[in-house]
Amino acid sequence: MIDYDATLQAFFAECQKFLGKRAAHAKDKFELNAINNAINMVRTIAANPKKYADYNARVAAGFESPDMATGFVLGGDNSAYWTYSSVVNSMGELYNKYEYQRAQAQKKLLNALKSMKYKNAGNILKDLYYPFLSPEKFAVKSQKQK
Repeated sequence: MIDYDATLQAFFAECQKFLGKRAAHAKDKFELNAINNAINMVRTIAANPKKYADYNARVAAGFESPDMATGFVLGGDNSAYWTYSSVVNSMGELYNKYEYQRAQAQKKLLNALKSMKYKNAGNILKDLYYPFLSPEKFAVKSQKQK
């Protein structure tokens, strides 16, 4: 069984790892500042995902700022930002009472985790084997007590 809270935390950890790598290759101090702001925003959202699942709460906290997009966009490739954004916008639905909405949010989370793991992978053969791995392989499994 998949623990979606822990999987969400794993996703945020991958986002922080991605942003950390981006910070090492920042072009100037303005880009570095934007990346560091994005890292801090991701950490804050990861610390309280239920609160920041609401779009209005993120706007009020200033987490829907251009720094977030600047931090994730790498050389014109904004797929990492859209991956992050899709999870943040749907994380409130992870425990929705309606099966369909819950399943859609869980699927987005698993696909996004796989995508971020792929972006962070340093293996040169990742293009060969990542397409064959299911998103569930990257999920955090819950420990059942007997």
